[in-house]
Amino acid sequence: MNKLYNRVCNPDVVRQTFCGKDAVFIYGEPKWKREQERQKSRGDICFENIKPSNYISIEYEIGFHASEQIICDSFCTVDNCGQKIEYASIEVEEMREYIQSINASYKKILVDITLLNTRFLGAFLALLPEFDWNTVCFCYTEPKEYLKREGENDRFDLKNTTLGFDEIPNLETDGDITTECEWVVFMGFEGERLQKLEEEAAPGRKYVIPVMCIPAMNAEWHNFAMDANLDFIDRLEEHEGFKYVSAVNPFDVYNFLLSEKEGGVRMKISPIGTKLTILGSIMYIIENSEDMLLTDNPFQGNENTKEYGQSFYYDLTYFVKRTTNRRFCKEK
Repeated sequence: MNKLYNRVCNPDVVRQTFCGKDAVFIYGEPKWKREQERQKSRGDICFENIKPSNYISIEYEIGFHASEQIICDSFCTVDNCGQKIEYASIEVEEMREYIQSINASYKKILVDITLLNTRFLGAFLALLPEFDWNTVCFCYTEPKEYLKREGENDRFDLKNTTLGFDEIPNLETDGDITTECEWVVFMGFEGERLQKLEEEAAPGRKYVIPVMCIPAMNAEWHNFAMDANLDFIDRLEEHEGFKYVSAVNPFDVYNFLLSEKEGGVRMKISPIGTKLTILGSIMYIIENSEDMLLTDNPFQGNENTKEYGQSFYYDLTYFVKRTTNRRFCKEK
């Protein structure tokens, strides 16, 4: 595996690329957004910038089967013609069927991950390399400001519910989870989540690699991340010093993980930071099935930001064309 070049795209180039009939824009449409009576959110910004002729919204639903202790995913799609199709899960067969239906009509896809659920994102991207595409781009709009918890000026209210430690479908590890490992954790604003993940990461864990996102989307946000995780930071050993990646560059995250893997030790990776650290981690895990994406499966239940900041566009064409998900795919 080779490191990836920084393929951040100019919005004007992306707009020209995705204006034709052979292109489609895919975006998340969570229930809470559908219920806010057309109020504008940052999930609308890339759509407005690109003005696609063809588009598909993803209405993702999640539940928890208590007796079996498993997460139950489903989703439906609605295209610009109003056609609605329901899928009972995001497991390999249903997700493959969905992606095949896209590929049959379009060879260029632009995926807005701003409001796309993490589990759906992982299960979807995991199977994209099975199909031939001319162009694959992803985009994201950063928040201008996060909402604060009521009565707590120093804590963000991210409105996340965590549903346990099930692995993301189509990205399950095929390695021995009891062997020695390094735990790579991209720190965010939710120290409570990190404490629970720390317990789950314990079996076989030898070292912790704490990663801070600098530069952050907002100049002072890395200070909030430090404050939210002080208890965790205090427990780190002297040799477990901070490392750094960009908050807005999935290629940087991918290359960082690739360099950490050069030591040969199995890794558990917990991206609690930005959506783009999640994207970069998923890209890495697709190719490295012996490592584990250790997540607590957060589910955003309501709006958690005010206004919006910059939008970013990423060309993943080269990555998708050269990548093999060894869980399913033949060598390319």
